[in-house]
Amino acid sequence: MIRHKKHPALHDPSNIPLLELRCITRKFGVFPAVNEVSLNVYRGEIFCLLGGSGCGKTTLLRLIAGFEKPDSGKILLEGQELTGIPPYDRPVNMMFQSYALFPHMTVTQNVGFGLKQAGLPKNSLRTRVAEMLALVKLSEFGARKPHQLSGGQQQRVALARALVLQPKILLLDEPLAALDRKLRESTQAELKGLQEQLGITFIVVTHDQNEAMSLATRIGVMNNGKIQQTGSPREIYESPANHFVANFVGDVNLFEGELIEWGPEFFRFRVHEADCIFRSSAASELPSGAAASLALRPEKIAFSCSPMPNGQDNATSGTLESVTYLGDLSLLSVRLASGRRIKISRPNAQREEQDLPSRGQTLYLRWSADSLVVLPK
Repeated sequence: MIRHKKHPALHDPSNIPLLELRCITRKFGVFPAVNEVSLNVYRGEIFCLLGGSGCGKTTLLRLIAGFEKPDSGKILLEGQELTGIPPYDRPVNMMFQSYALFPHMTVTQNVGFGLKQAGLPKNSLRTRVAEMLALVKLSEFGARKPHQLSGGQQQRVALARALVLQPKILLLDEPLAALDRKLRESTQAELKGLQEQLGITFIVVTHDQNEAMSLATRIGVMNNGKIQQTGSPREIYESPANHFVANFVGDVNLFEGELIEWGPEFFRFRVHEADCIFRSSAASELPSGAAASLALRPEKIAFSCSPMPNGQDNATSGTLESVTYLGDLSLLSVRLASGRRIKISRPNAQREEQDLPSRGQTLYLRWSADSLVVLPK
């Protein structure tokens, strides 16, 4: 029978990591593809490794699967070290980006291949395969060959083949990359529902930030072989740990400023390129005069065509250069007196065309102190 599990609270202090990576390094020549990575993954979560091409995320996935061997560090699953254990003996399974289906086999044969190799009795094999095909909504397609299926159906066959062995961890390398946008969105929901039903831990590699935000319970953002930050999608977006994370995940306006005043509940920065004072409620241990990067998301900025009193913190003005309609929102580009451009987004809540300002018009911008994120230099 397919086992259905309810995963524990991920942030429960008593929750012991299912998977532990301890200072893992993997070099190709002198180049460290994975550089001293330490990470805990918990039972029942969908953990997404997010990063651009060449950042090391797929190499890290292959290290967990056993297709690569670390040069140093340890990989532990439920406290047992996996280093030296071949891929076929690890209680993990990997779904490849290409799906790697056997073209000469039917859907049923593809899904049951691993069970047959493991020597499962025929009756039990048929039962398990039938359950899995029903779970991925492919019961009627068991006799078809892969070339007779759509891309989305092939993806579900590959997923069923990986899940039927009931691994403790399922590794997915860019699982939705070959699908079009609409199918990708619907498959994301199916993947989440399937994972919740089975309770199997998923580790997903993706370069698509929207995919990571939609799927993950937690995200690890990678760059240059290192994990820059781990956290929930909200934590990653609203509280980026550094300049790279802020710039990689979502749209952002980044400014350079210097700390000029601070108190128990506020910090004020002089930002020359915006010709104003940025006031932040974010805690900081910067000394007076220290340089800092300040991150401000486009949707956090309000604008008006009416002048505001001079000398206000978190307020400036500029000239509207363009408005780009993107369906669910419009993106405004505003040029400040310094020549710096700021992005502002506004949701298109009404079907009718909104009364947006005209190109060349002066806009007065403002934002709240808690919208600013202070980043280390």
